Amino acid sequence: MDFVRAVQFNSGERNHILTIFKVTPTIKRFKLILSMKVTYEIGREENVVDVQKQKEDNIQIVIYGNDIAEKNQKLYDLIKDKVQLDKTKDVYLITFDFYDITTEHIDNMSIMYGLWESNNPNIRNEIKYDFKVEQID
Repeated sequence: MDFVRAVQFNSGERNHILTIFKVTPTIKRFKLILSMKVTYEIGREENVVDVQKQKEDNIQIVIYGNDIAEKNQKLYDLIKDKVQLDKTKDVYLITFDFYDITTEHIDNMSIMYGLWESNNPNIRNEIKYDFKVEQID
């Protein structure tokens, strides 16, 4: 799983931070098994959220494939210069949509996340991603 891009903007009345990751399978019989645990950090405060059990409903996870240009043109425009989808047959894009987790504009963010292993769904290797968040209109 590789970090692609993070942007912050207002969507209606909500402060929206969109983070995009690319998953390229490394085994033939790859199964994309999402974890619902997301740990994120803005500033010094670390938050651990189970996406399925959250009450605020402020984190959403969405999966896209190579057909992202047809399914979500705006998202495709954000990543088309950073990911070469035409050269990779099986690629997944995982987006984390964070709504109203802050009222401030942020410059940096961290996410700790890991998929469940295809060969052994009892193993999940989390990686911490530290990245800059771009401001867009």
